[in-house]
Amino acid sequence: MAHRSRYGSGSIRPKGDGRWELRVSAGRDPATSRSRYVSRTVRGSKREAEAALAGLLVGVTQGRDLPTTDATVRDLVEQWLDLRRETLSVTTYEAYLAKARFRLLPAIGDVPVRKLGVRDIDALYRTLSRDVGLAASTVRQIHNILTGSLDQAVRWGWRADNPAKLATLPSIRAAEVRPPSPADVVAAIAMADLELATFLRLAASVGGRRGEVSALRWTNVDLVAGELVIAKALVEKADRTIIEKDTKTHQARRVAIDAGTVAALRAWRAEVERRADIVGVPLRTDGFLFGPTADGSAPWRPFHWTSAWRRLREKAGIDSTVRLHDLRHFAATRLLDAGIPVKTVSGRLGHARPATTLNVYAHFIPASDRLAADTMGEILSGGPPSTGAG
Repeated sequence: MAHRSRYGSGSIRPKGDGRWELRVSAGRDPATSRSRYVSRTVRGSKREAEAALAGLLVGVTQGRDLPTTDATVRDLVEQWLDLRRETLSVTTYEAYLAKARFRLLPAIGDVPVRKLGVRDIDALYRTLSRDVGLAASTVRQIHNILTGSLDQAVRWGWRADNPAKLATLPSIRAAEVRPPSPADVVAAIAMADLELATFLRLAASVGGRRGEVSALRWTNVDLVAGELVIAKALVEKADRTIIEKDTKTHQARRVAIDAGTVAALRAWRAEVERRADIVGVPLRTDGFLFGPTADGSAPWRPFHWTSAWRRLREKAGIDSTVRLHDLRHFAATRLLDAGIPVKTVSGRLGHARPATTLNVYAHFIPASDRLAADTMGEILSGGPPSTGAG
């Protein structure tokens, strides 16, 4: 029987001719649940072998010496998605799941994690961009999945580095913002039925996202103060169930509403109460502003509003490229054009920081440096610099 000496989670076994086999336990493989080991063969005395074992133990503990694993990219990505299911938003998780199943895993799912290299990933992104024709933003979402998964592989000891971080990504062109004109928005609201008109007026006046306006309840609205609180958003899952979730920034925001919007909400409230009275049900205190039930217990699906907008857009003769989401751009650009501070606009839109608003809408912000321009004009024309506001 082979002689073994154990040192913590490692062992030494003599192999003859001055050789020693070192073996260190490295936990279990998350892919297979089998025990993993790191093995080395060294030459020398037993004391030298013991010193080498001590070094190997430290290397395994610190992640420098890694055990081999048979796990594939498919094993890794599926386990990473399962791990992140509770921390990702529903929409992000389902988007990642679809892209992994239909784009990422069919291409490199069978590649062993330890053998995946930067060139493999670059080739994948190039194929997805050039041959498959995916948008750069979609390829970058796939990159996010692969990067997150490989970061987890490093934590699990499946490999020592993350090659996705060195991969070459396709560049993204910023989408051009094309908000509808005030005339188009006013005309659309005028032609809509009362419920749709109220929804559109809210979306245009506060710049709310479709899911946020869909999720509004009467408890979020203060018609006396002229304010509302945007606290939740509705999301439709792949199985068509509707859930309420936090807003995109996970923060509620209080937004002031104008007198005209307050009047529109009062008119809609009166109609909602009339409908509830007709069918003989009490209107729920926390009922949804918009929905198919008389008591306000259920909301419309978010896509209901997209479909309604498309029909109204055609009826009103509005360009077919104008999306429901563009009412949000309408709110932002009109406020900025009117000189409302970026920080205020950012707060109404629910951006995480004013820099986001600036990045999207910078070219809609009017020039505010007229005095500076006039001063430079005077200097360049040989005259004295202007010293007063003019």
